[in-house]
Amino acid sequence: SLQCVPHFNARSIARIMWACSQSRCTHVEFLESLGKAASLKVTELSVKNLREVSFAGANLSLVPILGSCIPQAAVERVSDFKGSDLAFMMHAVSRLSDNP
Repeated sequence: SLQCVPHFNARSIARIMWACSQSRCTHVEFLESLGKAASLKVTELSVKNLREVSFAGANLSLVPILGSCIPQAAVERVSDFKGSDLAFMMHAVSRLSDNP
């Protein structure tokens, strides 16, 4: 139910968004609800979860919802990313920022 989505924890939101992006979910209201919940809990996301939400958000066309909060969170936490995580995050953020 859509009413439950805002009550999911940050990790669950990230994992569900990732699964939705991998399965090419098209349920617009559910995806938008997940995106809004992720934007509200962006400070609670781990580095891995932030990367998942970034890629999923770009794949699921959630740029209008996540296009500013995710890149901002990535910039604020850039020192938390190690090695390839930094490259993956830069790629994900560029996809979120470049989409119309």
